[in-house]
Amino acid sequence: MPYTVSADYINFNVDKKVVDCTGNVALTYQDIRIYADNMRIDVKFHVLEADGGVRLVTLAANGEEEAETTNSNDQTEEETEALRQEAEGAASGKRKVLHGDLLQMDLEFIHGMLLQTMGQVQRYWFQGVALDQSAPLANMRRAIFMDEGDFEEPFTSITARKMRMSPADKYEAWSASMYVKGGKALSLPYYTNDTGKVTPGNWRLRNVKYSSEDNFSFGVAVRYSERKNNKGFFNVVYKDAGPKHFGVGMDQQFALGKRTNGLFSMDNLGTDNGSMSLTLNRFTRSMKSHNLNLRYDNDGQENLNYTLSGRMGKSSFMGYVQGTWNNKTGYGMLNSNFSLRPPVKYLGKSRKLSHSLNYSLGYSDYQYGEPQTTAFVGMSLNRSGWAMGPKGSISANMGVGYGIDADGDDRNNMTTNLSYNYRFGKTSLFSTTYRYSRDQNATADVRTARYVSTAISFGPGLKWSTRLSTSYNIAHGEFSSIQGTLNYSFGKKVRIATTTNYDLKESTFSSNIYHMYYNFYGSSLNFHWYEESNNFIMDFISKSR
Repeated sequence: MPYTVSADYINFNVDKKVVDCTGNVALTYQDIRIYADNMRIDVKFHVLEADGGVRLVTLAANGEEEAETTNSNDQTEEETEALRQEAEGAASGKRKVLHGDLLQMDLEFIHGMLLQTMGQVQRYWFQGVALDQSAPLANMRRAIFMDEGDFEEPFTSITARKMRMSPADKYEAWSASMYVKGGKALSLPYYTNDTGKVTPGNWRLRNVKYSSEDNFSFGVAVRYSERKNNKGFFNVVYKDAGPKHFGVGMDQQFALGKRTNGLFSMDNLGTDNGSMSLTLNRFTRSMKSHNLNLRYDNDGQENLNYTLSGRMGKSSFMGYVQGTWNNKTGYGMLNSNFSLRPPVKYLGKSRKLSHSLNYSLGYSDYQYGEPQTTAFVGMSLNRSGWAMGPKGSISANMGVGYGIDADGDDRNNMTTNLSYNYRFGKTSLFSTTYRYSRDQNATADVRTARYVSTAISFGPGLKWSTRLSTSYNIAHGEFSSIQGTLNYSFGKKVRIATTTNYDLKESTFSSNIYHMYYNFYGSSLNFHWYEESNNFIMDFISKSR
């Protein structure tokens, strides 16, 4: 469960495993981004507390499936991809955004509480990467700093502008300085404590996968370079499918100056899906992050991806350029975008009504179409809960957007959500939401959708939780299906989860999926059974090098 945090100032208490962040804090974890003025993280239990202009953004659009994990092969890939998705989602008004003044969150179980302290006190309990509202969590884990308060000066501490935390107590820091007994010991552009050893010696077990309906595969790596900023690996992959079973590769890390590092990779050479890639990352003092990725594969596909993100005063910005060319088919495309997001503004002293803007300018050129330049502006309004008795509340939000291209063709969209929530018992919640969306493109085609979704969730949260949900399509006048989820944890290492869908049209279970996740010394050992296809999958993914 790696997560990345950046800020104007970061101090990591190595002895207590606590990270303190101050100024323009941004944390990325899976499909969630968290912004705040200040943040404190218990690295041992992955519990955080943030205050001051807290904003949570889910990068999975409403109605889309939640992502299980966010994989990353370099230092900033998950950050840049998250910023790109967030910018595009904000422009279309489809991303869920929560605002508050104080946040307490458990990253491992992905649940928490958001508090608004001005005006009437409101507590929003949420669960999952979609930030679905849930029943109050009676047994949330507490961070060490919540009980012990301020600490004495640590024996060892690290300051940085950006850090990434990974399982097995692995951490990475950019623009890092290490202090021992309060004295500065050394400064490095990049520092990590990663030993990277899952198996003895220089051998690393990277991944193992078995599928009852597909094949068996595994990968190992042999380290040939041990230098901190220049680690190197030879990789061997075996797949029990196709005419070519074995593939080889190489990973070579390197540094260019004090603020730039990179990774050169060759993957699965000798197989049908071999590829080569070069990634460069640069993080500057002005809170700007640059990422450049070049990739070439056996199918003749060449890809270029450059991303720039940072802050301009109190506003955040992000720009990217993506290019693709296929030597075999002759197909090519170029796509670019730049977006600017000013800070959220509140109306009135109660801070219950807020609004935000997002501006973007894009260019696209596809080989079989005309080049197109577009400008888009999006605005969102959010009204926090109106109290409806001691246990009920209503909240509303609306997003609108307008865009125009160089030919004068315009497009627009609007999304409205109205939700009612009622709490019963200590850990149970009933919620229902009316959603209306309207999209009109440049050809005057109009798509509208209206539906009502209802969900019931209960369970203490830390040990187990369950949720039942369904939706009603107003235009078609019918319910589609009922979805049910159950999560149960056995201690800190084992978690089971089930997902069931019942098709109301066919009056049958359309899918049943069972998962078991095991924390194996910081790496993931996972089991999945898809009942409909009777497919059993086991996979092991190493989280370290």
